[in-house]
Amino acid sequence: MLGVFSRLAPLLLLATSDFAAAARQNNKTANTISIGVLDIGMPTLSDQFAFGVRMATAQVNKNTSMLPDTTLTTQRVFVPQANVNPALLYDTVVTLCDSGQVIALASLTDGDTVKATSLVCPNLPHYSPIGGSAELSNKQLYPLFYRTTETIAQDLQVFVAHFKYFGWTRGAVITQSHWKFAAALSFEVFGSQGINLLASLNIADYDPTISQYYCPQIKSDFEFLRSTRLRIFVMFADQSNLIDYMMAANLTGLVGRNYVWHSFNSAGFDPTAQDRLPIPLDPSLLAAINVPWIVPEDSIDGTYYAYWNTLMVSYLNWVIANEAYLYPGMNLNQTDPTMPDYPLNYFYDDPGANYVPDWLLRGGYDAATSLAYTLEKLVTDLGTTGAALANSSLIPQVTLARVLEPYPRLPTAGGANKFVSNGDPYFARYGLYQLHGQSIAQLVYLAATYTLTSANGSGVFYVMPESYIWAGGRNLTDPPIDFPLTPEEVVDAQGRFAVAMYIIHAFLAAVALAAALFLVVCWEWPSLRVMQPHLLASACVGVAVSQAHIVSLVGKSRQFGCAVKPWLLPLGLIVTLSSLIVRCLRLLRVFSFIIGLKFLPLDKLKENHFVIAQTVNILIGTIPLIVISAAAPMRIQAVYFDDLDINRWECVGSTLTGTLYTVETVWIGFQFLLLFVFVFLIRSIPPALNDTRQVGGTAAILVMLCGICLLQVSNQQSITTRTMIESVIVAFGGAVVLFMFIVPLIVNVGMGTDMATRFAKRAAQINARVAKHRGSGSRTNNTGRTSKRDSTHRSGGGSGTDSGRHAGAIDTTSSSESETVARSINVETEVMSEQVLMELKSMKSLSDKNVFVLDSSQKLTQWRRASILLLGDPVFRLRIHISAKYEASLGCSRQAPEYIGLGALTHISIGEGMGPASNQMCVLVFTRRRVTVMFKDQNKAQAWVTAISQTTMKICGDNRKLSPSEGVRKMSISWKN
Repeated sequence: MLGVFSRLAPLLLLATSDFAAAARQNNKTANTISIGVLDIGMPTLSDQFAFGVRMATAQVNKNTSMLPDTTLTTQRVFVPQANVNPALLYDTVVTLCDSGQVIALASLTDGDTVKATSLVCPNLPHYSPIGGSAELSNKQLYPLFYRTTETIAQDLQVFVAHFKYFGWTRGAVITQSHWKFAAALSFEVFGSQGINLLASLNIADYDPTISQYYCPQIKSDFEFLRSTRLRIFVMFADQSNLIDYMMAANLTGLVGRNYVWHSFNSAGFDPTAQDRLPIPLDPSLLAAINVPWIVPEDSIDGTYYAYWNTLMVSYLNWVIANEAYLYPGMNLNQTDPTMPDYPLNYFYDDPGANYVPDWLLRGGYDAATSLAYTLEKLVTDLGTTGAALANSSLIPQVTLARVLEPYPRLPTAGGANKFVSNGDPYFARYGLYQLHGQSIAQLVYLAATYTLTSANGSGVFYVMPESYIWAGGRNLTDPPIDFPLTPEEVVDAQGRFAVAMYIIHAFLAAVALAAALFLVVCWEWPSLRVMQPHLLASACVGVAVSQAHIVSLVGKSRQFGCAVKPWLLPLGLIVTLSSLIVRCLRLLRVFSFIIGLKFLPLDKLKENHFVIAQTVNILIGTIPLIVISAAAPMRIQAVYFDDLDINRWECVGSTLTGTLYTVETVWIGFQFLLLFVFVFLIRSIPPALNDTRQVGGTAAILVMLCGICLLQVSNQQSITTRTMIESVIVAFGGAVVLFMFIVPLIVNVGMGTDMATRFAKRAAQINARVAKHRGSGSRTNNTGRTSKRDSTHRSGGGSGTDSGRHAGAIDTTSSSESETVARSINVETEVMSEQVLMELKSMKSLSDKNVFVLDSSQKLTQWRRASILLLGDPVFRLRIHISAKYEASLGCSRQAPEYIGLGALTHISIGEGMGPASNQMCVLVFTRRRVTVMFKDQNKAQAWVTAISQTTMKICGDNRKLSPSEGVRKMSISWKN
């Protein structure tokens, strides 16, 4: 007991020396003054703070040496937060301060509410144990405010020391809506120490009108936080919301052994927040949350603390018996002594042990006790009485220096007894506390300390190995990393696979361009013209463009490749498909009458219409590509896949990029559909003019390959595998178009030409045998070459089975021979009339629906009405109009036309018959057939003969150019010996 009184000597000395001069009556009931205790309704915490202030006033009122003529009371007032209802806050505080009985304020409110309260009542001493805002250090705005808590900047220095101790250089800051100011301060403090806060997240307050549960409202915010891949977090939020944030963090995978959480606010969590959680909270989620705070035990005298604790126990028992109703969070019905709300445990940081009273309680006690000494000294110094306090006349004499003066001389229960001139506390040592994770109540322990060693704030950070823990049971020597060193996955541009793909794609592109060049240079070859070489050439260009897609598939720094990626493959496909579509459309125009499309005006389409159609098709397809390049360009970026914990270097774009890609894909899909429709429609066109199978097969394979390519979206596949599949698909697709369709056509033409030169002698022998079999003679024409023809064909006699007599077939009986030899042509011409020249300029001059035909090979013994059309290249179409009863006997179809190849033509003339209509007759003599066609006038016949003659000359490779004013009267073709 002697030791206790020795520690209380300063109190007794202060009472006898400072108060003896005042001659006042010893009547505690003479005057009454109050301390206004403000809180925002935080359960448990508000009760603990109010308990400490009331306990101090009870001790002061028992001490007749302190304020002997005055009773010190408390008025606990609930106030709304400043960001919730500022008007009600203002009215409540004004009413309290104007009552004349409140001598000082003690607030357990958030920083904004503390600031608002101090501004409303600037002349009253105002104490707060939790107001950590840096602005409260401004004594021009808050002249009488003081606090026993460290400032936010001081707490941040503890966090910075924690970061630096474990080598963390990156982190993220999370703030509740009204704590947003703390983010800017955090960036400043951390940045000055070389630590980068790479992400900042401001979270909206709980809105019960949206949903009952707060967690789903903020889950998307924490999903964003997860996407940053950061692991170390600093959080500023109200105590009542920390539990919600940690639940949202847990639901998004941000809680566990790889993550570290710092919370600026105190470690007290609100148990009632469970009502806002969709599932029960597992307290272990709160384990190892780091909370900065002072180490008050440094200034607590152990002897005094033990004495003070006995006072606390005595007062607590009295409260439970008499004033328990003042503390709504204390459960008098709780009989389990291990529960935090058990009455005897309610005001302790160590429920059950009950040795460490709550720090808010101790801080409130110290503040009220110090204030009582300040007021007593003020009354004594001024030689007045407690009445001056009760009528507020001494209020103007209260200064911050007077309020802080007793602290260094008094033993304290809370530990804060040193202040700087602005009312901020000075601590030589700070602590980093961690939550137990055993319950949602306020259970913390000291895990590390930060001791200042200089005035500039530098110090030594020390981790207590016996108490410091990581979440998830991680070993202390194995700290989490601030940012995962994720392995990168990229296609090596110098690797074997990339080189092989470059070679393959380059080879295919070279083949495509070579084929296009061949088709452009040799487009006038008769055997090529029938294949529409200009469209095949454009298809080859499309294939070459698509093969350049390889530049966007490999390499880490391929910004150019990403920029052109939207163009290469889509544009190549569009060019190729549009070429094939227009090619089919041209065939539809010619053969629409045999496939049931007479109702479509396809015959009115002109050549420029097809060019326009292809151009428009390509332009429509390039519009999304232009928009992508202009508004949403793709860029090279490392994309993190959380489930695989890997970075992949890929070309990425915005949401607009994805939308435009979808539009482009739909357009390409429409092209495939249109191509399949056209292929289906032209399926009945004679095979000699139609490559439906090749086009259809090519399109089907391309669709299949595109489908496979679109399905390569699984994140489980490595980027190398996906690139390999995509490259192989593009290469295989190009090879299909080239080697299944285009190249075989070119090779057939080339091989045919080579064979004509190589096997000329063999062809002559075959021709000689044919001539001998026919019994024909030979004669020498005016060019000196030998001409052999079958005289029976000249006279219209003879018959025989001819492939050209079947509907839909082409007369190619001797074309296999005639195509393997060179020919000489003798042409007799005359000056054309102007009318013939005009008809030759029109397509109509090459067709006539009102002609009459005499065909000996078709057993037509009389003239039959027919329709005739020259297709331009080595075929003309003949359709004879006969009745159904003659159809079988004549051996021809009245429904389907007949296609007659000009490759077997040996003679054509006009005007060789007898009679006045001879100039209207055209005679065509083939190796095994003679066809005579009568036109309705001479000009029609002349135009027809001239057109067929010019076409046949091109077929035979005759390079002579007829003058536009020349009309062909007669043309004979003879075999070359």
